[in-house]
Amino acid sequence: MGTIETFLSRSVAEVAAWEEQAFDAQAGPLQGNVVLHGAGRVGIRTLRGLRAHGIEPLAFSDRSPSLWGTTCGGLAVLPPDEAARRFGGSAVFVVTIWNLDHSFVETQHYLEGLGCARVVSCAALFYRYPGTFLPWFSLDLPHRITAAKHEVRAAYDLLADDESREEFLRELRWRMALDFSGERRHGVDDQHFPADLVTLSDDEVFFDCGAFDGDTVLRFLKLSGGRFRKVVAFEADPRSFARLRDVVAGLKGADRARVELHQVAVGAAAGTVRFNAEGLPSSALDPNGSVEVASVPLDAFRGRERPTYVKMDIEGAEVDALRGGRRLLAEAEPTLAVCVYHRQADLWEVPLAIAGLSARYALYLRRHAEIPMDLECYGIRREA
Repeated sequence: MGTIETFLSRSVAEVAAWEEQAFDAQAGPLQGNVVLHGAGRVGIRTLRGLRAHGIEPLAFSDRSPSLWGTTCGGLAVLPPDEAARRFGGSAVFVVTIWNLDHSFVETQHYLEGLGCARVVSCAALFYRYPGTFLPWFSLDLPHRITAAKHEVRAAYDLLADDESREEFLRELRWRMALDFSGERRHGVDDQHFPADLVTLSDDEVFFDCGAFDGDTVLRFLKLSGGRFRKVVAFEADPRSFARLRDVVAGLKGADRARVELHQVAVGAAAGTVRFNAEGLPSSALDPNGSVEVASVPLDAFRGRERPTYVKMDIEGAEVDALRGGRRLLAEAEPTLAVCVYHRQADLWEVPLAIAGLSARYALYLRRHAEIPMDLECYGIRREA
């Protein structure tokens, strides 16, 4: 896998030159000979982006029989074997699947087995047209990682165990070289409560930042066995908050009385923000969002019950939320479970922000999906 210097030794100019030709090196010039494999949301997004550049793909390929014979965005959806028979020798198959359980390597081998000569990830295509497609979650132009190499190296040096350091290097290998050979997961069910790192106490005060529809609240209640002091849940999306409220209303009385809900975004400062309210896990802050919501810093909760455990899954606002809660979090030193896959820079900015709260934090990194998503940084207070 190499060392941290393996990924940071090249200059910004060298990395920028590589990213400009990464797609063509794998696939050859497009010339319109493209089949998109995966007719879901990412496939539609890719289709629209290619059309904006005057490129019309030949077809969609998809393994779902319910889609065969239909069209998606006006483009025919074919069974993979038919798409391979018609276009496998002449077109590049761009894999446009991006979900937690998908393995690009497995899909690549599957399509190659059908006779597809060139199979590449949509990530490489996104490098080819960054102004159209990037940033996309943690995917962004890799020269920006090189430009921040001092911060990247500092964050790597903070990690507390070999598994965390190996995961950090896997992330760099994927983000900087589009090498998918490191696809793996740690354990989906306990993403925010990894059993190898944390044990819940009977006196937890759990702050759920980005509570969505109550899925993490229910997971916490199950793991705690009902032995906790309080849950404080924050959710900005009105649709998701309505479902969260219904979930909490359905709890047994003893649990329901200890769950406090706030329909707000957790951020760096008090105010109002625009929000893309889709009622989905990916709903996020957006300057052009459909609704305006209140934003509050966690420091506004100083003087009340101190959190003992804080989860942050807020679609790229995690660093701002840590900054907005720096006084409360520095005083309370709660266990922190913070997502680091919504923005490229989260990989190093989140660990650095946590370390800046207290020198007693030990930092760990775990991934909970096949693809580079559901990556989480845990700050766990060392006992004196």
